[in-house]
Parts: sequence; structure tokens; C-alpha cells
Amino acid sequence: MLFGTLALIAYGSLYPFDLRPGAESIGFWQALGHLTWARAGRGDRIANLLLYVPLGFCLFRWLESRIRRRAAVLLAVTFGVTLSYCIEVTQVFIALRVASYWDVVFNGIGSVVGAAAGIAWDELSVKLSGASGNRGRSDRGGVFVVLLWLLWRLWPFIPQFSIGMLKAAFQPLTDPFFSVAATLHYLVWWTLLAHIVFTLIGGQRGIEAMLALIAIVLAGCLFITHHGFVPSELLALVLLLPALLVLNRLAPAPRHGLMLAAFVALLFYDSFFPFQTQEAAGHFDLWPFRSWMDSGFPVDWQWLARRASYFAAFVWVLKQAGMRIQVAAIFVPFVVLGIEIVQVWIPGRGSSITEPMLALLIAWIMRSLDAGSRRSGGSANLRRARNH
Repeated sequence: MLFGTLALIAYGSLYPFDLRPGAESIGFWQALGHLTWARAGRGDRIANLLLYVPLGFCLFRWLESRIRRRAAVLLAVTFGVTLSYCIEVTQVFIALRVASYWDVVFNGIGSVVGAAAGIAWDELSVKLSGASGNRGRSDRGGVFVVLLWLLWRLWPFIPQFSIGMLKAAFQPLTDPFFSVAATLHYLVWWTLLAHIVFTLIGGQRGIEAMLALIAIVLAGCLFITHHGFVPSELLALVLLLPALLVLNRLAPAPRHGLMLAAFVALLFYDSFFPFQTQEAAGHFDLWPFRSWMDSGFPVDWQWLARRASYFAAFVWVLKQAGMRIQVAAIFVPFVVLGIEIVQVWIPGRGSSITEPMLALLIAWIMRSLDAGSRRSGGSANLRRARNH
């Protein structure tokens, strides 16, 4: 993550990698004199700050395992400021770039914030690691939920590397709007994903795996077409670790019950918003994927991944709450069918047999994966018993 952050900073700071006319005649000491206090736009200031937050975070985490904490903070911030100053001097020679001391200031602030976030992460993750214990076990259904969610979250997987792409990713943060509903949506999903990761990988390794998952998604916001940073999601990520710490203080039964209640509320909100009804019932289509067939069958993969993620996660939280997987595999399609029937009276909502059939398929895939997990877990236990 540290080397990836350094590569991102170098790319975003030195693009388009073309020397400006007359650059060969500028000496090093002359270049130092070209730095000014020219002010950049709000978007550039935010980008300069946020690009160095992961640098300070990752560098502090890497240094802390080797030297004392105070020294790690000092070195992380010093390195960030020095790197920023060197890049600003280099920008004197690059076309279309403006070298400014303000960039160094905001990069330095980002390094400080990153190092402080690293300290906070260490303090909270130690407590969370102790609360999560060694819960790592085989759960193929959980892996399936995470993969479906990544497919939904990162589709269409078309990478694009340009300075325009980077600026577009940061654009929503120049005038951020925080929606309570959107923040809760992201917080519920990230909390659910964290519990899946902790089920698969216990202890401190689970915390690090969750950090890697967050890094993958944030990198996708930067480099995948039609994506960008969402202020409400970033706020949810800030709230994630404290929320997990509170949840993990609960006993397993109330914790799983609370997760189930939160997810069901999210599913119903997503299905029935804006909670308006119409007098006359709409049409219920008994042909699955009829609208796609009528339009030549263009597959909306992101919609499929979104709905499949909801249905797979619903089965998973029901199983965690104590429902047998065989019962959950029947219960979820019937709930989805009920939602579709109710949507007949909601304006602007199409009702079809498509989603109940998709829910049935996903639920039985989850059932098969759960059976495979139990077989592999039983085989592993048998091997350990033989070794003893």
C-alpha cells in the first residue's frame, strides 16, 4: 500500500511527464526560485491534502513496527513534507504544472492527518482484534458475498489513468454533500463486510485484511471509469471502526440480531423508497428478464451484481442470526416475492418475477457453498485430530 501510494503521488504530481520549453536551461538553484505562493483551486487543495493522508498512514504503520511511535510520526511527516518539496521543485521542469509552496503545506497537513489516523487505527484495532478473537473459519458463502459486492461496487472494471480522471474522482469532495440515508447505507454494508472478513480471518490479520479491502475500493474510486469518491461513503468509513468496536462488545446473539435488523431495514428502504403509493395496481410481469428480452437482451451486470449482493448477504445474516441455511434458502425468495408484489402499488417501480427467481438462484448457491464449507471444515478437523 505504501509503494502504491508513492506511485499514485508521483503519477498525479508529474503528469503529463513532458518537459516545458526551455527546461534544459533551468538550473537546480534557479528551479528553487521558481516556487511561488500561487493558490490552487479548492479541488486541487483537497486533492493535495487527501493524496498524502494514505502516505502518512502507511509510512507510520510501516515505521512503527521498527522504531518508537514518536520517531515514526516524526519521520512519516518529515518524509511527506520532503517528498512534496522535491516534487514541487521537479514540477518547475514539467509542462502544465504550477510549483507552489501551498501544495507543500497541504501535503504536509495530509501527512500529519495520515500519521494521526495511523495512531487512532492502532489503538482501536488492538481493542477490536481482542474482541474479534480467533474466529477465522471456512465460509465460502461469505467469500461469495464479498465477491458479488466488489463486482457491484467496481463495475465496469474499465481502468483509466489520466489527470482528468484523478480530478474528477476528487470533484465531489470540493463541495461535499452528506446524506444521512446514504451514510447509513454505506455503514451497514461496510459493517457487514467487516463481519464477514472477521469470520474468515480472525484476530489482527482480519483487521489488516479489512484495511486491504478498503484500499482496493478507494483505489477503484480513483482509477475506474464512472467512479469517484462519495462523501457519504468516506464518512461511513470514518465511523466504521468505532461502530465495529461497539458491536463487538455485544454478545454474539444480540450482535447478529442487530446486524440482521439493520440489513433488513436497508433492504426495505432500498425497495420501497420514497414510500409513496398509487391507487391503481401496476403490472406484475411473470416473464423473467422480459424488459431485457424486449430490448435485445443487453445485460445490466451492475444491477445483477447489486441485487445478487443483497440476496446473498440476506441469506448470510439470517444464517449468522441462527436460521438454518436450508430454511433461509427458502425464506429469502419468498420475502423478495412479497416485496415485488407490494411494489405493484408503488409508482415508478417495476414488478416482476425476475428478482424472486434471482433470489432463489442466489439462495441455493449460498446453500451449496455452506455445505461445501462444512465438508471442508470437517475434513480439516479430522486431519488435525489424526495429527494429534
